[in-house]
Amino acid sequence: MLAAQQAEMNRDKKRRRKPYDLTDFYIYINESQNDLPDGVYGACAGRLIALSKYPSWALFCYNDLKVNAKDYTAPEDKNVALLSSDAIILAPRIQDDVCTGMLIALRSASNQIVEFTDLQGDTIRLLMPELKGQAVADEDVELRIV
Repeated sequence: MLAAQQAEMNRDKKRRRKPYDLTDFYIYINESQNDLPDGVYGACAGRLIALSKYPSWALFCYNDLKVNAKDYTAPEDKNVALLSSDAIILAPRIQDDVCTGMLIALRSASNQIVEFTDLQGDTIRLLMPELKGQAVADEDVELRIV
């Protein structure tokens, strides 16, 4: 806990936007467990599956998502996910002109302006980053609203 506090106090916010967490300093944890996504993302994915809205192309990362999901409940429907044909954002948080969340996307969305729809039918357009690989799943990605 002291190591996490010290690192957070000295964190350069320009180089590392994500705050340090206590789990970043677990020395006796299996590395494969440490790389699992946050539980809120798994809860959101589970909610999409229950609604039959989770895309089949995104199943490649579902097993990792559901591992930590048992201790979390999905947020209200508006904040569960943003969906498009080749990308989804789980647990989106919008502040100013930036949308943050877990990005699961196919390469076809790379460097594109993509229109997303939430579960209530509202739309938002986001500028996608360059994606490496055929499909990606990244936590805490910041996307610019256009």
